Amino acid sequence: DGYMFLDIYIPKEDNKFWFIPETEDDNLPVYQTDVRTVQAIIAECSPFEYYIVGKNFNWMLIENDHNSIIYVPKESTVE
Repeated sequence: DGYMFLDIYIPKEDNKFWFIPETEDDNLPVYQTDVRTVQAIIAECSPFEYYIVGKNFNWMLIENDHNSIIYVPKESTVE
């Protein structure tokens, strides 16, 4: 149910972003959307993993198969 809290994580100034649902295909689909639309879509589906990426690639959010939200701002580094 992490999708219910997307508006907490997604920067207010990014009213449009890329929504990338995990699928069985090698090439994942990419949709331009907004918070309310993606929340409504996810609410109607069985649980699945997805990625949300800022259009300027300055942040990324993931909901995994454990309903955990992972938010990565651009300033973050992985070592």
